[in-house]
Amino acid sequence: MCARCHADAALMASYGIPTDQYGLYQNSVHGVAVLQNQDQRAPTCSTCHGKHGAAPPGYSQVANVCGQCHSATENTT
Repeated sequence: MCARCHADAALMASYGIPTDQYGLYQNSVHGVAVLQNQDQRAPTCSTCHGKHGAAPPGYSQVANVCGQCHSATENTT
């Protein structure tokens, strides 16, 4: 659903947003889990970014975002 707009270069041009995010997600460990393995527990775009939030609170620190689910490795980043 997100890629419908976010992969459209014409729509994203005025925002300066790259259009390769979905491709990157598809090849990520989370994308493979959801798209290839049908693992509905794996995060999707909105899990981390919200429905239309540009970025989650504290996004500048990867540990703040990933640590929400990966608490065992939160302090190693």
